[in-house]
Amino acid sequence: PEGLIKPDAIILETGACIYRRKQNSFIVDEEWAEKITKSGWDSIKVRQLLSVLAYLKPQNCSSVYRAAYFYEGSDIASAEKEIRGLMKKNRISANIVGCHGRYIDVLPGKCDKGMAALYLCESCGISHEHTVVAGDSENDIALFESFRKGIAPANTTEGMALYLQGK
Repeated sequence: PEGLIKPDAIILETGACIYRRKQNSFIVDEEWAEKITKSGWDSIKVRQLLSVLAYLKPQNCSSVYRAAYFYEGSDIASAEKEIRGLMKKNRISANIVGCHGRYIDVLPGKCDKGMAALYLCESCGISHEHTVVAGDSENDIALFESFRKGIAPANTTEGMALYLQGK
């Protein structure tokens, strides 16, 4: 829309992808991609390991940096714990992020929205002290843990609201 400022960068896929604006298009930040996958991240292996969990249904997205699932169960915290255990047993450094009670993302171990935003600040020479983050759900908690100033809208999820109350 006319009058809106175009962003210089976009963080997507729960922090697994950063796109930087180059003229009128966005390109993947290859340095970030290399940084989060240098520990040996293998999304194919991760997907194979998780295929045995009946409560996970793969989302229709093909990212080499994130395994995204619909969660079909009643206790997402227990599912996250089981997935963490499976990854640890198989010596895979992974970050497990549940959101809205119905989504689970499995990311490289050194990857979340907070780390992605800190990386952007550093690479752009912006002080994180002067950065304000915003988020409305559990996959945004890492932003609030990494930055002092944050905005959560009134319609934030229950999980995010509980996090903010305990902060």
